[in-house]
Amino acid sequence: MSAWCTPSAYGLSLSPLSPNELCARVDNQIAALSNIVMREEISRYESIHGRKSKIDEFDASVEMSDGVDTVESIRHNGRTYSSAQIPGAWAFGDFSAVLRISREALDCQSVRLLHGLGSEPDVLVAAFHYPASSGRWYVKLGSHTWWLDFQGEIRMSATTGDVLDISWTSAPLAAGADIRQVQRTVRFAPAEAGGEMWVLPEYAEYRVIHSNDRVEWNTTRFYDPARYGSLSSVKFGD
Repeated sequence: MSAWCTPSAYGLSLSPLSPNELCARVDNQIAALSNIVMREEISRYESIHGRKSKIDEFDASVEMSDGVDTVESIRHNGRTYSSAQIPGAWAFGDFSAVLRISREALDCQSVRLLHGLGSEPDVLVAAFHYPASSGRWYVKLGSHTWWLDFQGEIRMSATTGDVLDISWTSAPLAAGADIRQVQRTVRFAPAEAGGEMWVLPEYAEYRVIHSNDRVEWNTTRFYDPARYGSLSSVKFGD
């Protein structure tokens, strides 16, 4: 059952979208991610005691097909890598899963309408929580996998219902993991692919905050989207 805010609950006006309409719009956005291929520019950073430095930068392509994201052709300085060959904090693919898991929370969480300030548009915000036992999000340290307890937030356009951004923030991991928090953010924006406009990932950030005042994070910028299903072959040159 979907819970919906009322004007008296938050002192706000009602959204023009009903709960069912909102969920349908998000479902359409998930469906749009099927058979999309995009290029990625991935930059990795580290901060130790507040001193920030850039570690490296990769170029890659991601194929989003039937709810599964596959990262292909990870390149750095003309050399091709697999994700397993890249040490440190590293997040790849699964943007379809981030959207789908956040969408599932809409069925049981409250949605509130926030009026934008000045020229900013109104947004719909849904906050949710998944325990570690739900098996929704994990980090892998060496051979050990840690399932995360996390809070999430999904922000949508109050006019169209399109997802604007999603953020996940974990609770502290067990002492043996030496990680205080893991954060994940994905921002979406309209983009043209195959002669049509779609709402696709535009920017993502993955951040690991260690217990010893050390922070690792990587940012991903997406560009050159194309409809994978409409092409006989897709190849990105260096």
